[in-house]
Amino acid sequence: HGSKDPNREKPKKSSEPKKNEDAEMQLEIGLMERLKKKLLAQGPNCYTDFLKCLSLFVQDVLSSSELLLVLEDMMNAPGVREVYEEFKLFLGLREGSNKYRTN
Repeated sequence: HGSKDPNREKPKKSSEPKKNEDAEMQLEIGLMERLKKKLLAQGPNCYTDFLKCLSLFVQDVLSSSELLLVLEDMMNAPGVREVYEEFKLFLGLREGSNKYRTN
C-alpha cells in the first residue's frame, strides 16, 4: 500500500557518548559530595571557604594552580587529603617540583 507504519521504529542514534557523559557526571558528583562531607566534618566554615574558592576559580579570578595553593592548608586534615588528591586529578593537574602544571 505504500503507507508507513507509525509504530515502526526509526534507527536509533548511538547513545554511547551520552552514557559516558552520565558516568563522568556521576563520578564528579560523587567526588564533590565526598569533599562536602569531609569539609563539613571539619566545621561549617571549611566547606563555605571551599565554595568561595571554587567560585573565584570559575570566575577566572584564580588559576587552577592558585586554587590548589589556596586550598592546600584546608585539605591537610586526616581523611580529606585522599579526596583532595582526587580533586587535583579531577582538575587535570599534577604536582611537579612543588609547583602545579596543567597537563
